[in-house]
Amino acid sequence: MMNEKELSKAARIVPQTNFVLSEFMAMLVGEKPAIVTSFQNRGEDSFIKTNFPGLFMAIGNGSWYIKEPILAISRNKEFARQAADYLNVVSIEAQGRVLGYPNCCSKRHADFCRDGKALDSSFIVFETHRSSEKHNYLLNNLFNFYSRLGMDQGRFDDFIRYGKVNERILGFYAFHLEYISHIPCRYDCPKSVKIGKRIESILRKYAPVMENNIKYSLAKPVLFFNLFNLVVFDGYCEGDTLFYSKVAPPYFPSASTLVALLKEGNRIVVSDRRISIYNGNKKLFSYKKKSIRDGFIIDFK
Repeated sequence: MMNEKELSKAARIVPQTNFVLSEFMAMLVGEKPAIVTSFQNRGEDSFIKTNFPGLFMAIGNGSWYIKEPILAISRNKEFARQAADYLNVVSIEAQGRVLGYPNCCSKRHADFCRDGKALDSSFIVFETHRSSEKHNYLLNNLFNFYSRLGMDQGRFDDFIRYGKVNERILGFYAFHLEYISHIPCRYDCPKSVKIGKRIESILRKYAPVMENNIKYSLAKPVLFFNLFNLVVFDGYCEGDTLFYSKVAPPYFPSASTLVALLKEGNRIVVSDRRISIYNGNKKLFSYKKKSIRDGFIIDFK
């Protein structure tokens, strides 16, 4: 059962914390059995005890959790315990059930894990894109990095730089830019879209300004290269051409050189072999791709 006061309170104070608002609201309304976050001993538990005393918490134990303990939160004590222990669960599909992910998405991710591709962002995003007939902005998870950083210090450093740049621009932590917290099996996965619509409606009711900011960034065409090398556009696509008026947030420092070139143009043409930037009919720059995945457009709308 939804508690109006609790949801209003969460919408007001959660954005000031390390918790992701959409995830937290999804847990409060029962869309997710539990949520997990890294436990950094910075008052996360006391925040929950003070502001949401009806919720249960559990901390993960075991070899997986030595470097980064996990804090799980749920309305149900057993769900919190299971979620805290999810990394000790052998089956990826079982992990997904604990965290409320659609079975089809968990199975797809399990396939990636078995193939050694779990942290190959370029491969996963390209395969998800290629298997989709449409690209629903509700399933744009490109700005959700929690489960995609792995243990690579370079990726973590990129994440810190990305966060600092966009917090100044957006006025809130960039990790709030999501409706769903999982990697969808397709960008038009019906079960994921259903979750996304529910969370969108909850955010629109209780955090309309935040929801408007989230949708602004997610419902955009993206030129994707890799985890922290992508560009978001104010624009629209026609075939292999993207017409744009400007580059939009969030911004990625790794793409700054390309962004400088894009600011001189107003359309890009992306084929399997080449990326070309134009201003009107004048070609400003052309790049020969190393592979089909070395820069491709995803038209989220």
